[in-house]
Amino acid sequence: MAEPRLFEFRDGKSDKFWEITLSGSSHTVRYGRVGTDGQSSTKDFSDPDKAQASHDKLIAQKLKKGYTEVADKTESRSEKVKVSKSERKEHEPFLSAILKNPDDFEPYGVYSDWLAERGDPRGEFMQIQWQLDDPNLQGESRKNAQQREKALLKQHSDQWLEELSPELTEDWTPDGLDWVDKPCHSYTFARGFLDSVKIQYLLPEFASKLRRSTAAMMLRRLEIVNLPRGEDLVDQFEEYADKEWDWDDCPSLDALVSGRFENLRELIVSEGDYGCHIVAPNIHKLVKNTPRLEVLCIEAHEVDTEALFKIKMPQLRSLTVSHLREYPMDVLAKNSSLDKLETLVIRPHAFEYDDDEAYLVFKDIRAIAQSKHLTSLKHLHLQCTDFGDEGIGEIIQSGLLKRLETLKMPSGATTDVGAEMLIDADLSHLKRLDLSSNYLSPAVIERLKEKKVSMAADSQNDVAHLEEERMHLYDGDME
Repeated sequence: MAEPRLFEFRDGKSDKFWEITLSGSSHTVRYGRVGTDGQSSTKDFSDPDKAQASHDKLIAQKLKKGYTEVADKTESRSEKVKVSKSERKEHEPFLSAILKNPDDFEPYGVYSDWLAERGDPRGEFMQIQWQLDDPNLQGESRKNAQQREKALLKQHSDQWLEELSPELTEDWTPDGLDWVDKPCHSYTFARGFLDSVKIQYLLPEFASKLRRSTAAMMLRRLEIVNLPRGEDLVDQFEEYADKEWDWDDCPSLDALVSGRFENLRELIVSEGDYGCHIVAPNIHKLVKNTPRLEVLCIEAHEVDTEALFKIKMPQLRSLTVSHLREYPMDVLAKNSSLDKLETLVIRPHAFEYDDDEAYLVFKDIRAIAQSKHLTSLKHLHLQCTDFGDEGIGEIIQSGLLKRLETLKMPSGATTDVGAEMLIDADLSHLKRLDLSSNYLSPAVIERLKEKKVSMAADSQNDVAHLEEERMHLYDGDME
């Protein structure tokens, strides 16, 4: 029997191995994802020469496809991943202690000391990153620490990122998508662990890897810019051509949502300035698995806002939900876990001509203002609203205004009547007021400015058009 010959292939979509063993008049092929045992198959031939010919032909095909032969199996990625998985059991008590108290230095210090005693460079890396977290570390000491941090990361990031390494450490973009910024994915480390990941274009394979990756167990920030629709994936990528995904399907998000991101503090799903073309139908399932979430920004279509607003989010400080038409604010107001929420931003989609009622009306501002649970609210941004002067009255009478530092209601139905209420109210606590694109006269705007509040009030509409045209409702995002 000849010695097995091992080949490996890695690009942004896969990390695979292929091994062939020749034995007399047969050969056995073993193949699969790096780090697994894979699967095998044996083929018999009528004589050894034919087995040899098939053996050589298969190797030539693999080399043509970009596979590289591994001369020393102990140095193969497959072996290293297996060893890493085996050794992880020794690390688990330390990792569990860190995850239990992720903001406490002590379990990190115990783990880094243990690693350093074993000669593991990650121990030094953790210690250096904790030093850099100290604002008192300045001058030459900080510069030296930063240089050492950079050197360690350059040398070992591939190992520390585990199966996420191909897409994160290489200049990778999906084939044929030249418009996607390079690098497609970016990342940072903090405290010795993968801390943040920004994804320019999320494919199902990478979502699956991120979901199951132990490298991402301490992830604190996840930003997704583009969530391709199912139909886009089918049209643009050969490997998905046989999938029966529809326009409103989001396979990439489906592949991610069952993951548990216990240390995640920020989750952002938004195209930013690119528009509102993504869908996130199951995003609430992912949010359920982020018990320490502090900042949540979802700017997408097809979001189940009722399910989202019911989720227990006891650490949430900032919530932004944009581009939608359904906002059950009464559900949000009844969520007893939101007593730490300080910032609420709701920016609906531009009004559709076949709709009758605005997407944010008086009952919505009343639910917010009278909530027994939104007691920490300091910054309120509601756009394309139709509650107008009546809503201003509710904000004042409920006492909400006295708690707010920022009140933004651009593209609303507020007239001079509502502005006069604000002029007569106590605005001493308010730092920022935005009534852009409402229905205010120049005279009342000047009087509001005398209240010495930082104010935006540009692009006012003609009050004569308020009842019929309701132009303020069309100032939301447009397709």
